[in-house]
Amino acid sequence: AVGGGGRVSVTNTGHLGSANNGLHTIDVLGDDGAKVDNSGAIDGTGASIRARSANGAVEVFNTGALTKIESSNSGLYRITGEVNGTSGSVLIDNSGRLFGGSGGGISASMFQANGISVEGDVTVRNSGEIFVGGGWGISIQARKGTATIDNQERIDSDAGGLYIQAAKAVINNRGALDMDGRREAIYALAYGAGDSFAQVVNSGAILLNEKSSYTRAVYIDAATELGAPEWGRAQLTNRAEIVSL
Repeated sequence: AVGGGGRVSVTNTGHLGSANNGLHTIDVLGDDGAKVDNSGAIDGTGASIRARSANGAVEVFNTGALTKIESSNSGLYRITGEVNGTSGSVLIDNSGRLFGGSGGGISASMFQANGISVEGDVTVRNSGEIFVGGGWGISIQARKGTATIDNQERIDSDAGGLYIQAAKAVINNRGALDMDGRREAIYALAYGAGDSFAQVVNSGAILLNEKSSYTRAVYIDAATELGAPEWGRAQLTNRAEIVSL
C-alpha cells in the first residue's frame, strides 16, 4: 500500500502475489490524485489494483493479467478507482485479462462525502476479456457527472455485465456478453435534476443462459429528481443478436 499527500503514482512491471485474506496487492491513496500503471501479472485474494483519492484525478492503466485467488473474502473487484472528496475524475484503461472469481471485474466511482455529491466524470475503457462470478463485469457511478463505458471485449459473468449510474450515462459495447446470472447484461440508469441522459449503443452479441431466464438483456432509464423541471432522456441502439436460452 502507498499513501501520502499530493498526487501519488505507482508503476509495476513485475509479477505480484498476495495470499493474505483481503489484502489488496496494489493499494494507492492520494490527497490530490492517484495513478497506477501496471503491466505485471497479479494474483491475490483482495483487489489486484485499488487507486483512491480525496480529490483530483484517479487513473489506472493495466495490461497485466489479474487473477483472484479464492478465499472467504468475496465480492471485491480486480480494479477499483474512487474519488471520495468533493471533485475529481476517474479513468480506468484496461487491456489485461481479468479473472474475478467470486468478485467483479472493474469498479469506478465518485463517492459522496459528508452528504455532498462528488462532482466529476468517470470513464472505463476495456479491451481485455473479463471473467467474473459474483459481481458486475464493469460497474461505474458518477452522480454529478458523465459516466462512460467503452467495452470492446468478451465479458463472461455469473452475475451481470455492464452497470452504469450517473447524471449522464453512456455505454458503447462491442464485446460479447455471456450471462449466467440474474442481473442484466447491460444496465444504464441516468438520474439527475432534469437533464439526465442515458445512451446505450450495443454491437456485441448478448447470450442469456438458463440461469438468466428471468432477467433482461438491457435495462435503460433516465429518471429525474422530484420536482425537476424536465424529464430525462433515454436512447437505445442495438446492432447485434440477443439470445435467451
